[in-house]
Amino acid sequence: MANTSHIDPKAVVKKLHEETELAIAIRRMSEKFTYDERINDSFHDTYEAHGFNIVQASLVYVLALTLMRIHDTAERSDICSLRNLFEELLPTKEATNRLGDRASLFEDARKHYERLRKSHLLSRTKTLRDRFIAHAGMLTGKEQLPKYQYLDDFTDETVSLMEKLSISVLDTHPSYDDVNEIWKKYASRFFDSLIQGQMDASK
Repeated sequence: MANTSHIDPKAVVKKLHEETELAIAIRRMSEKFTYDERINDSFHDTYEAHGFNIVQASLVYVLALTLMRIHDTAERSDICSLRNLFEELLPTKEATNRLGDRASLFEDARKHYERLRKSHLLSRTKTLRDRFIAHAGMLTGKEQLPKYQYLDDFTDETVSLMEKLSISVLDTHPSYDDVNEIWKKYASRFFDSLIQGQMDASK
C-alpha cells in the first residue's frame, strides 16, 4: 500500500475537479468535429482535411488521456486519482465519518466508482490509452477500440461521480452544468470562425 498519510483528500478532489472541467471542455470541442455536418462538409475532399483529421483525432486522444488520469489505476502515492482517494485515503466507511452528514453521499460516490472501475467504459478507454496512444499496438480482430460514444458516456459518468465527491468532500456544489454550457458556446464560436475561414479560403 502506498504511503498517502501526507495527502489531503480535499486537495485530491480539487485536482480531480479541475481535470473533470478539462474533460468537459475537450468533449465539447471534440463532438463538434465528430457530429457537426457543416464542419465535415466544409473540409470534405480538401487539402485542409489532412490537418482537420489530425486535430480531430488528437482531441479524442486527449479526452481519453484526461479521463484516464482521473481513473488512473496505478498504485502510486504521487498522483491524484479516484483509486487513491477511495482505496488509500478514505478506504473504509469508518474513514469517512469525518464527513458528517455528507458521509452517505460519499458512500454513494464510492459505489459509483466501483461500478465504473469494472465497466466497459473504463476498460475500452484504457485499451485506447495503453495500446494505441502510449504504444503502437495492433488490433487482433477480437479487440475493440472505443467509439467516440464510449468516451462521451464515460465523461457523463465521471461528471456525475465528481458532483457527488465535490459535495461530500468539499461541501461545495460544482458548476459542471455551467462549464458545459460555456464550452458549448466557445466551441460553436470557434467552429463558426473555422468554417467561415475555410469558406473564404475556398473562394
